[in-house]
Amino acid sequence: MDPDQFKRSACRAGVLSLAAALPVLFLWSHGTIDVDIWLNWMRNGLRHGLRAGYAADCDYPPLAFTALYITAKLAGLLGVSLFVALKASLAVAFLATVSLF
Repeated sequence: MDPDQFKRSACRAGVLSLAAALPVLFLWSHGTIDVDIWLNWMRNGLRHGLRAGYAADCDYPPLAFTALYITAKLAGLLGVSLFVALKASLAVAFLATVSLF
């Protein structure tokens, strides 16, 4: 590996490592009012199912509600709170975005 390629790879690894550490700092912060809305949608999805939960009070596109529904289901399977699952899903989306860029 030539030195320039090594520098680029090291720089990318450093940026990705920094980006991976960043969401951890905000894991327990409550966030904006959107968090309460999303948690409510997640509870409605669990309570009523995917289709009826979306119909109950969701005005976002269906794919957004589906992602929250899947996150809520995973929270139940993993035994974590909806809040932690939501924050973890946001961290995964953030890291995926950083990786693509």
